[in-house]
Amino acid sequence: MKLKIWFYILFFFCLSTVLGQIQPIAFPIPADEFVIYKEHRDSVRQLSFQIGCYEPKDTLSLRKLHNKANDARTKILQKEQHIYYVHAPIYLKIHRQDSETYYFLDDYYDPDMYGFQDSVSDNLLLITARYHLYLFDYKNKTLSNKLNPGLDQYEGEDAISGLYSALTVFDNAKFLLGNGQAFGIFCFDISDPAQPVELKQYQIPSEEHTAFYAFLYPKGNQQYDVLMVRVDSKSVSSRITRFYRKLEIIRYAARNICIANNAEGLPDVTTVGDYLIIQSDGGIHKVNLATGIVKDKIGNYMP
Repeated sequence: MKLKIWFYILFFFCLSTVLGQIQPIAFPIPADEFVIYKEHRDSVRQLSFQIGCYEPKDTLSLRKLHNKANDARTKILQKEQHIYYVHAPIYLKIHRQDSETYYFLDDYYDPDMYGFQDSVSDNLLLITARYHLYLFDYKNKTLSNKLNPGLDQYEGEDAISGLYSALTVFDNAKFLLGNGQAFGIFCFDISDPAQPVELKQYQIPSEEHTAFYAFLYPKGNQQYDVLMVRVDSKSVSSRITRFYRKLEIIRYAARNICIANNAEGLPDVTTVGDYLIIQSDGGIHKVNLATGIVKDKIGNYMP
């Protein structure tokens, strides 16, 4: 039975990778083997969300090991009864009036660091972990894959560098933005909450990350919108450097710019000093990332 359960876990994890969202697993987890760490209740929708670990009785998870830390017989039990230690897999359990659904979150660590945020959008529930997050879409009942801010754009320095904060939606929940402690501001296109896409970050060196960040949102046919974002410098943590709790400015700096592609087929943009230089069909646009001012090729200010 246990082998069958682990087979289903692997199968649905692979399926979620292909489809770009997490699929519910096809078997119920026994109630006495599901250890709950965090819970969120939505009384309006009559839904209950739980973050928990699947801990089969025939395994010794690290949580159980911690509870047995003072038990001198632990090593003897391990040898005589073939008990083995595991990092227990973490699941999201959604309880409705007449059903329960489980989602494997592709995670095994720090279940106590999980949380829920339902204040950023009426239709979205944000499920936050220490270094990553997920989006649950109430309307379509979908759960996104694990979202790691700055993935493939930045390599964390230590256990603090991956922390994020200031989660904010913009333009009718079309974008989800936030601030990474070492990475700076990040932006996801969440127009399809089941398959969010992180936009490339453009920024200039700033010790306290108080300059503007720019993001290009592709609209097809080489047309882009340019977003400008800045943290609220007054919201910085007194204990963690460059950890801001709020974003101060989120706005469109330009709309529907037709940007030429470079030799690699990517938008032809570069950073020079304080400027993001955009090569468009209409000429050159200069975005001052220090001040947030945008000028076209002949020096006119753009709205």
